Amino acid sequence: MTAFSSSLFYWRLREYEDSKYTGSLQLTAGGQTAGRIFLHDGRISWAEAAGQEHSLFSALQTLAGVGKEDILFIKTVYQEHQGKTNIVTLMEKTGLANFWVLRECMRLHLLAAVNVFADLEGIEITENEGNLASPSVLLFTVDELPFADKLLDPTIPPLLKSPGLEVVQVQMRKLGTVYQWPPDRPLHDDFLEIGIAWYRNRPDTVFPPQMVSIFQPHSTYWVRFFADAYETILIVAFTPGQDLKPVVDVLWHAPTRFVLELESECTPLVPLDTALKTWE
Repeated sequence: MTAFSSSLFYWRLREYEDSKYTGSLQLTAGGQTAGRIFLHDGRISWAEAAGQEHSLFSALQTLAGVGKEDILFIKTVYQEHQGKTNIVTLMEKTGLANFWVLRECMRLHLLAAVNVFADLEGIEITENEGNLASPSVLLFTVDELPFADKLLDPTIPPLLKSPGLEVVQVQMRKLGTVYQWPPDRPLHDDFLEIGIAWYRNRPDTVFPPQMVSIFQPHSTYWVRFFADAYETILIVAFTPGQDLKPVVDVLWHAPTRFVLELESECTPLVPLDTALKTWE
């Protein structure tokens, strides 16, 4: 568990999410500027804190291998368009990184920022309500930021080589099945479709699960619900009798490690970079 997810600041952000707040939050502590957060309809679109451990640019270099020259180019273009767009949207348009790589770099940046805020005592929030700029498609709920906690953990082995792994599938609400690995072994179990339909159409009063396991004679299924802006769902099927502890630990703490491997191994079944730009 990160410092952020166990902090009072986490619950303050949950209040903004529940109220679907749109605008900026200017943060101060001890009379000093601590940073700022941008929210769109309750989702976090940007955050920055003084002295945060990771930045979007350092994550792009570490996780995506993006060169300093490309980052300097983006910064230069951003300065020319400042006030008309945001830097993340520019990265999406220029194709600096694939959707999920860019999303994970952004997630790591945001988690580093809110971890700083969570450690501050006597933090004060000044609200500036209203649209400030068009948000990028990389919006985040409060609860999905900690997924980045183990994103750079070097001890996690290649997940697609896990013993007994049969099928991995990623679904997004309005895009359907986004990734399928391997492509020639689709899921055929109706109970999964029923469970996913229930999750997406449940009453607001029903608290959603974060992960469920389903044991069948032929396969063991783990279903991880991301609770993000796109209602992403990760389904992993194993041959029964495998030691699942290492993989389940990743599914719980850093499920997008699976998605990053899928993005490097598989072709998306839908054009993510264009489909998400028309999100409603």
